[in-house]
Amino acid sequence: VVAPAGAAQNVDSRSMAIKIRLFISHAADDVRLAAGLVELIRAALPLSASEIRCTSVNGCRLPAGADTNEQLRLEVYEAEAFIGIISDRSVRSLYVLFELGARWGARKTLVPLLSPGTSTSVLGGPLSGINALKAGDRAQLHQLVTNLASDLRLQAEPPAAYEKYVDAILNLPVVTEN
Repeated sequence: VVAPAGAAQNVDSRSMAIKIRLFISHAADDVRLAAGLVELIRAALPLSASEIRCTSVNGCRLPAGADTNEQLRLEVYEAEAFIGIISDRSVRSLYVLFELGARWGARKTLVPLLSPGTSTSVLGGPLSGINALKAGDRAQLHQLVTNLASDLRLQAEPPAAYEKYVDAILNLPVVTEN
């Protein structure tokens, strides 16, 4: 699979000044988990906010004036690591589904991260064959940090340096669908 034809020409130079190393796909309703995840990752790994794309989190949003669709298409493909926050809400978001599908189609690493309270039963189609981690499980959040450090070829901080961010995610209210 190759990068989308013409994508680089349609994204202005300001948008691509810094390479996105980690892309976090999420539904707008999952912004609290997404923000907590960004805080955890930034405390655990030497990544700047500008190297992370998480469109609902300040510091990680798209640049002002960016062509949203072209920018996302390019970054989903080019990011070194990709986390898809999976929830009952995200599986109904067309953007999340397109981002997950594009990453899967590119045959690049895709880490499904189940939001607290989300059953593995929402993992249908190709996602059902990819090992998912649970954001509501302390050990699996630590595994996520370890796996990201390996994927990005970075040295992780000792767990004591980021444990409070793991706790913050574990203490988020569980959102369930009615």
